[in-house]
Order: sequence, then structure tokens, then C-alpha cells
Amino acid sequence: MPTAFSAGIKLESKFQGAENRFAIKLLHLRDEVFLIGYASNELVVKDLASGEELDKYQIDYHEPLIDFDVYRGDLSKILVGFRSENIFQVNMLTKQANPFEHNN
Repeated sequence: MPTAFSAGIKLESKFQGAENRFAIKLLHLRDEVFLIGYASNELVVKDLASGEELDKYQIDYHEPLIDFDVYRGDLSKILVGFRSENIFQVNMLTKQANPFEHNN
């Protein structure tokens, strides 16, 4: 039975890459460009209108990511969280991931 929430959702487009990957989160960057975080620990910047992959970074970590967000408004720096409460700061320009110090 449709609800008021689900009634407004419709499939705009479906993109499939070279392999099946499970998207954890999509973050709108600008226009049709999104940052997509996959369970395989990939962060991909993709233009959803054209399907073109603009940038990509693979985080080398033994747990799948569970969430991510832009750090202090800088689109090149992404904070990525994992189940164990570990957080990494990924620099998309230098292609580096470093542990992010935080207080619990």
C-alpha cells in the first residue's frame, strides 16, 4: 500500500557499472554530479546525467563504510565512518586516507 512518502518517489534513471556494487549513500555536489559511497569502500564522483565517472578513490580498510560527509564544506575532503567507530579523512585531490582523530 503506497504511503504519502513513497508516492513521491520515482525511478529517474538506472545506471549499472562493469560490476554490481551496493551504494551506501549518494551526496549531491552540484548539478547532476554526486559523490557515491559503495559498500566496497569506493568513493566515486559521478555525473548521473551522462553516467560518466569523474573521479574515484578506493579506501583500503577491512570494514565496509557506513556513512560519509564533506568535511567543513571542503568538497575535496570527505570524512568516512566505519562500524568500529573509526573515521578516516579522505583527500580526493591527493588520493590519501588518514585516520581522523575525534573524541567519543
